[in-house]
Amino acid sequence: MPIKKFLTKLTIITTVVGAPIAGGLLGKYLSDATFNNQQKEIQNQERFDGVSDLMLHNDYNTPITMDVDKNTPLNVSLFNFTDEERNDAINAIQDLDEISENINYNILQNDHSSVSQNITISKVSEDELKDMSSSPAPLGYTSFSYGVKDATIMFPVNIYINESVENIYDTNGVSLLSYVLKHEMMHSLGFKDMYTDDYLNKTIMYYQVSPAVDINDYTDFDKKNIKQVYDYSTTTLNEQYKNGNIKVEYPKFLQSFYNNEKKYKKNILDDEFSL
Repeated sequence: MPIKKFLTKLTIITTVVGAPIAGGLLGKYLSDATFNNQQKEIQNQERFDGVSDLMLHNDYNTPITMDVDKNTPLNVSLFNFTDEERNDAINAIQDLDEISENINYNILQNDHSSVSQNITISKVSEDELKDMSSSPAPLGYTSFSYGVKDATIMFPVNIYINESVENIYDTNGVSLLSYVLKHEMMHSLGFKDMYTDDYLNKTIMYYQVSPAVDINDYTDFDKKNIKQVYDYSTTTLNEQYKNGNIKVEYPKFLQSFYNNEKKYKKNILDDEFSL
């Protein structure tokens, strides 16, 4: 498969790593047909009903999601934050943790050299962030890779926050750091920027920060969407698989028997969250 690169409004830069297929034209046809069926099975999951349009997708229109397990905390590291900013960041992360039963974050202390970090959050200079995002005024930027076959986000996830958010609070005492971090954390779950004014004051994923935007926290709309995608039950799916009604491999976050999620990769650089 040739290497592809393209840009979207989100400045998503994607590189496809060639995937091995059966030899010959017939083999390629059968391989592609099987793969397309797998993608359709994922797309048609009830967890994405009415939510798919709010999410990032791979080239096959499959929503991109993170592998979460309430019994396996995701390790989060924080770099270059003051003590006050660190507290703001921790509160923002815990707010997201409390929304979903299955999402469980473990915020690491400074001494974490021996611990594998799933998510790294760093405060960087505006110039550094501009170089990463190619945006004139980015406040945050999220970078991760995902599996082409299962559209599951692969660790580590890197989130970068513009140092210009320091010591900026709204009239309710909510820090701009908290706002931006919550927005970026939703990107790390596969949710995308919303560019139309239909979402103004409706979701923290609206793409701009301005005096007209009152949203500084997860809304009921956001909470509903997060819970729908991540508070799912695999019981029925497992029973269907055992009974032979499911013929395709499901992503790792749905089936423990899926072991090849790292075989195919894409690189994604997401997101310009700008003024």
